[in-house]
Amino acid sequence: MPLWNPGNQTVTILTTRPRLDDNGNAVKSELGITQTTSARIDVTGCVFEVELSAMPGRAEDVTPTATTMKQTAWAILPYDTDTAAIKVGDQLEYQGRVFNMRGDSIVEVDMLGTPSHVFAMCEYQA
Repeated sequence: MPLWNPGNQTVTILTTRPRLDDNGNAVKSELGITQTTSARIDVTGCVFEVELSAMPGRAEDVTPTATTMKQTAWAILPYDTDTAAIKVGDQLEYQGRVFNMRGDSIVEVDMLGTPSHVFAMCEYQA
């Protein structure tokens, strides 16, 4: 249990973890590649905020026939081993919308150097 919860929202981390055998060892393919499995980790006590655009409904044209909409968001999560391990390729799910990480999460520390919380930037694209 973290010492400090930044907020009262729940965010789900969507990530992959190594697949383990009965002895707790990573399962490898015939080529020696570690096999992975999907994981959903619910994190309570978070703050999740979608950044407001200066232009409501802003869209980015990709081609003459397709329009793409993007939303950037940030999250502050309580520090633990799961939140500190969030990296590029992982996703954060909030209120049914899945946001892709824009970089690795950042562990923020207090004045004594003790990990306090985790900061993450992510993006939704439709």
